[in-house]
Amino acid sequence: MIEIVPVTPSEFAIFDQHYNYAPLDDKVSRSMLSGSRVAVMSWGVPCLGLKVNDELVSLNVTNFSKRPRKNAWGRYLNCYLAYTRPEDRRKGYATKLMEHIEEQAIVQGYSRMKSLAGSYLGVRLHMRMGHQFWGVARFKKGELIVDTPLKAGDPFPEGIPIEARGIIPDCALMSGADLTVALQQPPFNVTNQNGSIHRYMERRR
Repeated sequence: MIEIVPVTPSEFAIFDQHYNYAPLDDKVSRSMLSGSRVAVMSWGVPCLGLKVNDELVSLNVTNFSKRPRKNAWGRYLNCYLAYTRPEDRRKGYATKLMEHIEEQAIVQGYSRMKSLAGSYLGVRLHMRMGHQFWGVARFKKGELIVDTPLKAGDPFPEGIPIEARGIIPDCALMSGADLTVALQQPPFNVTNQNGSIHRYMERRR
């Protein structure tokens, strides 16, 4: 049985402690999991989990901003983390969680999501969702800047979205060629992604 449930800070800490040393996981994913402890345990950012047969297998830490609508760009979600334990990846659990969060956000009047995708797994999740990338956060750790509508076809102003502009003023919507080059650089170091990038460009919002 699959269910989506709230995850308490203490449950997050136990999950983090266990999987931060998972031998099957990569260093970048482990560091991003631990890096979200502050958001969950100190800032109070909500965490949702996906359980399979009552076992927690995937987490999503996304903040629903309490600030009012930001002019024509609307209200934003801020996605800090999407993490699935190594043995349960490629089963669609992170996607299912993200779809649930976006559906809830749309009902509550949110219109966009922002994030910094700092791992290849995170980039692939945003690609599956059809999210828009707006360049490389060159003054941070080389993450890809996500600033995307929650629904395809929603009207927004022309130009660079307000949150992406706040990270890199001269950023631009990334093409397939841009993504190919960016994913070959640290922290991703991935090649031969033309097929997945082509599929992403067909579903991009």
